[in-house]
Amino acid sequence: MKTMNKITKFGVGAIGALAITFGAVGSVGAQDADASDEAKAEKSEERAERRAAKKSELADVVGVSVEELTEARQSGQSLADIAGDNVDAVAELLTDRAEARIAAKVDAGRLTDEEAGERLANIDERVSERLSNTELRDPEERQRGHRRGAKGSRGAGSVDA
Repeated sequence: MKTMNKITKFGVGAIGALAITFGAVGSVGAQDADASDEAKAEKSEERAERRAAKKSELADVVGVSVEELTEARQSGQSLADIAGDNVDAVAELLTDRAEARIAAKVDAGRLTDEEAGERLANIDERVSERLSNTELRDPEERQRGHRRGAKGSRGAGSVDA
């Protein structure tokens, strides 16, 4: 009987220790999930701020307000249509942005010099496509991981507005 009590006490103690251990692990996991959610929200907010700044800069170059630019794009007008006489300045802005993105990727080791050269060789064509495009992209598709499959499958020298 005493042996049975010892085994029972040991079993209850072991189960209690396991419960405490797994409870602590679960708590840490929940904290990690919260931190991860906060980091994702912060990154999303930073992306939204960068997009807003880029849109504001583009509107300034075009010579319209951000609201007017947004409405014109949503009504199916291309950037070239909206820019009118300022189309060359818009093309220069888009080219500068693309070149800066490519250079940053090379500096970060995400592109080789050869890959960068290929993208740079196609910038004028990509900017021209972007200027004449009348279709809007869904902002959700622009988020990392949604806009491209394999590395670089989005196209050489991609240009965002």
